[in-house]
Amino acid sequence: METITEQFERQIWLSATTVSKMFDIHRRSLARWFANPKLGFPQPTTIRGRLYFSKAEIEAWVTQQRLASAARSTPKEARPGSGG
Repeated sequence: METITEQFERQIWLSATTVSKMFDIHRRSLARWFANPKLGFPQPTTIRGRLYFSKAEIEAWVTQQRLASAARSTPKEARPGSGG
């Protein structure tokens, strides 16, 4: 069975700077995103005083945001269970 350390080392980690550039936002905005529980943004891990994000968690969050956006833009009558 794989240890927690092995699981941690197997992940791909992105620096806060890299994540900020991915979303074209300032590092302060990134800090606000992960500080706001309503956004559900992945929490960083601190490694030697620097913030890193799991690439898999960031990708999952982006997918979730896209699905939520698509659901909001779908006309109500076309949504499953809407009776339309």
